[in-house]
Amino acid sequence: MTQRHAGSPAGRPLGRASRSSRPGLATVRELLAIGSLRLELIAGEAGLDRPVRWAHAIELLDPRPYLRDHELVLTMGSVLVDEASCRAFVAAVLERDASGIGFGCGNYHSTSPPELRAACEAAGLPLLNVPIDVPFIAITEELAERMATSRADRDRRALRREMHLLDLLAQGRGLDGITLSLARELDAVIVIADLHGSPEAVVGPGGPEAVEAVQRAVGRVRPGDRRATIEADGTTCDLVAVRHQQETIGWLCRLRPSSSAPDGIEILYEAAPIVSIELATRAQERSRDRAFVGRLLQIVRLGVADPVVLAERVDEAHLDETRLFVSIWPAHVAEPLRRALPRSVAGQQDDRLVVIADDLERLTAVATARGLTGGIGSAGRLSDLGRSLVEAEAAYGEARRHGGMATWRDLANVATLLGQQPPDRLDAFSHQLIVPLTEHDATHGSELLTSLRTFLDLEGGVEATARRLHIHPNTLRHRLRRIRALSGRDPLVFLDRVALYIGVWTWDAQRHPIGQQKDVNVIGPDS
Repeated sequence: MTQRHAGSPAGRPLGRASRSSRPGLATVRELLAIGSLRLELIAGEAGLDRPVRWAHAIELLDPRPYLRDHELVLTMGSVLVDEASCRAFVAAVLERDASGIGFGCGNYHSTSPPELRAACEAAGLPLLNVPIDVPFIAITEELAERMATSRADRDRRALRREMHLLDLLAQGRGLDGITLSLARELDAVIVIADLHGSPEAVVGPGGPEAVEAVQRAVGRVRPGDRRATIEADGTTCDLVAVRHQQETIGWLCRLRPSSSAPDGIEILYEAAPIVSIELATRAQERSRDRAFVGRLLQIVRLGVADPVVLAERVDEAHLDETRLFVSIWPAHVAEPLRRALPRSVAGQQDDRLVVIADDLERLTAVATARGLTGGIGSAGRLSDLGRSLVEAEAAYGEARRHGGMATWRDLANVATLLGQQPPDRLDAFSHQLIVPLTEHDATHGSELLTSLRTFLDLEGGVEATARRLHIHPNTLRHRLRRIRALSGRDPLVFLDRVALYIGVWTWDAQRHPIGQQKDVNVIGPDS
């Protein structure tokens, strides 16, 4: 009699993730076709297409703690002594999603017990008789050989795929070529998107709907995730992170019906590094191009070159040369603005992004929605670009002081003019006109600076200022005379009032460099 050796639960490490979705797994039907094993189907024909990942020999009535999914459970039936034990054994292996039961004949039973056959038939679980002269290890060896062959085939396919995708890049077909190749292989909609879900390449039916589905899916990915499967409205989006230098720079996405199997996800993993090469190359090219355009804009700003040097770029972007304008933003918003304004020309100068566009309404809407800080020059023809650039620079300075956006319309005010001056040019106004007031306030507990600030804010109106300060008009007039004595400037005289306003503005700016100095009416009534 041939003695069989049952497997030990310690034979393979526990805790490894299921590999049921890995291509190349055997099925029960295929095992039956291996002539050297001489397996015989006794029951459960309905389950012949169950995948078989491994074979596990065990002689326990409850083998669940030692089983994982898609295993062929091998037993000699030492514990299968009646109908109850057979039914309990079948229920236990089904709970672990077993592929079937291989019953070793000749040790404890000459053939599989009828009670076991009935339980397997009822459950649709294949029951195979294993001849006594076929050791269980022979089944394990067949599966191991198949797994090794499948892994080698998979590696060869992956290498061929990698070489093919690299060839596409070398031929200049870029992301469109990669996307088309993957869509054909996976028979699915393939989208290559940037970090925020904006499409870089799309192949497959669906058009805008597919793009929107990917953008929604990317928006639901948790920070740090490198893979996600997002389902909505009957469509599943498989997302694999495209990484470059340890950072995610985009997503390789597949759209499929939610009812379909997730097979092929490993192909996305294998393709992601190739996609990374092209995405990183594109980003570097855009960065170099922005630097070049930034230099062109600088020589236009200095008057060394005519704006016509930018004509080719403007034409490539399909911009209207009769209504061009320049805007300036922080450099870090280059990519968001590129996605939001595909029809634009961008240049970078240190930490500033300079953008030439022709759709002011679109630009302001995008900037407002994103809360961006920027300056915008007036629109005109290509030949007027230098003027628009100067205005955008001044407006950007204003925007940085006050936050939000500023345009050329915000430049014609005193506060903006003062903000454009070198600080040392205004120091005398602060030191000579305002410091004496603050020193007097500190020594005598007076409120000369507060009174002056309110007087300027209320357009030089004595009565209105007195009401605001809750003092008698004569008290205010006394304070104004004291201000004149200390500063040498009379708040009731127009030009002196302008000088005092500059002094107050400078005093505030020196203490709050990016504060908000109000542009008040310093003319007012001389009463």
